[in-house]
Amino acid sequence: MCARLEDAGLTLRDLCEDDRRGVYSVITDAGRKRYAETEPTYCAVLRTALDKAASDPEARRGGRRRPRRLT
Repeated sequence: MCARLEDAGLTLRDLCEDDRRGVYSVITDAGRKRYAETEPTYCAVLRTALDKAASDPEARRGGRRRPRRLT
């Protein structure tokens, strides 16, 4: 995913000066612009999905079935 964002010019790689094994993914100006354009849609879709999950009793249980009562 990072490579695709970099190929699209939305991020760039920056080496960590303290640890040569580390690489940062830095958002570019184009990436910030794309983020600003897509944030409202992302938030609306996420809100809809979370509202739907909150109203689903099974989802609130984490998809787990109710434990059976032992008699």
